[in-house]
Amino acid sequence: MFASVAPLIVTMGGPASPYVGPAVSAEDPTPWFEEDWDYVDFPELNDQEGYTTVGGPVGQLTLEKSLTGTPWGGALGVRVALDATVCEDQPEIGVRITEIPGIVAEQPREIWWKTYAKWSSNYDTNWGCSNGEHKFLQHYDESADRWHFLIGSGSGRKLRTFGDQFTEHQRKDWRIPVTSGSTDDNLDARTALWDSAWHEMKGHYRMGEGDGITEAWLDGVKALEHFDLTTVSVGNYFKSVYFSSNHNEGPTEVIDVIFGRYRLWITDPGW
Repeated sequence: MFASVAPLIVTMGGPASPYVGPAVSAEDPTPWFEEDWDYVDFPELNDQEGYTTVGGPVGQLTLEKSLTGTPWGGALGVRVALDATVCEDQPEIGVRITEIPGIVAEQPREIWWKTYAKWSSNYDTNWGCSNGEHKFLQHYDESADRWHFLIGSGSGRKLRTFGDQFTEHQRKDWRIPVTSGSTDDNLDARTALWDSAWHEMKGHYRMGEGDGITEAWLDGVKALEHFDLTTVSVGNYFKSVYFSSNHNEGPTEVIDVIFGRYRLWITDPGW
């Protein structure tokens, strides 16, 4: 209810060179907003102002009550499962917070977020349908402009941040090392995420005119940084966050992702 990370092992371009990220990030200050999925059932969740669940038959969206070995120490989460289906648009499946509680009063133009997730080891996004990428975590401003974290983009199953807001370089690839200019160092979700282990993800977004920011970390390792963005609606503020909300397009077997605790800050947490 609102209110130890697996090491990252990635094979870089060129000769195989496994990279092992830190196990746990530094302790964070108290968040401005937190969602820990402490609900009896989905009717209770949907009763929260600004909350809604979307799409899918019974069983595709479930509240997890007894998770073990989580990096944040909790036992609660929400599971989004995509069933085996043909290549056609199905209802979107996920949880939407269309107005984060208290956000309108604050109207933040800069946010920091942190969450945890675990994907099944058979997860994939390239089933010959759609564009081969899934929306994982989506932040919106009040004009519904997107700052999305996408997984599984293209044949390389890239991790990307995408923004309607960005006036240039709309799709920004996550890389390690973050300073690399080579696409050979793009992260591949097949080796970085889809392993049935918990992963920690953090992001930092700021709207601006030449000083906009998008940063991201995976398992404590910085994987994205752009400090010179001009955003389309400079005066807008962040308002919403969606968890998954993907169409169920074409997997030949059931795949799933479990979302753990989500936290949001509107002042610098010191990362």
